Amino acid sequence: MPGPDGKLYEAPNWGKNRVRLNALYISNPRARHRGGFYLHDSTKGFTHGCIEVEPRFFTRLRAFAADQAAKKNGRKWLILKVKYPSASASTYGGTAVP
Repeated sequence: MPGPDGKLYEAPNWGKNRVRLNALYISNPRARHRGGFYLHDSTKGFTHGCIEVEPRFFTRLRAFAADQAAKKNGRKWLILKVKYPSASASTYGGTAVP
């Protein structure tokens, strides 16, 4: 997977798919210095700030992207809003596979 510097990176713990997230706005002033987050599929069950999703998410994302690309005025960007229910919310998303 190419990183923001154009170099290729191998990270098996990240799964086989990832999408870089570019922050438009971070509401919590204490977190505004953070960056370099991704959506990625894996089965370890946790992240260090990224958003871990099930592999089928990327199947649906690719289908959506193909549908939009086929339209004359299809979307070129997706905006993802991440909102945690509380400051102490767990990042465990139930993706761990024993």
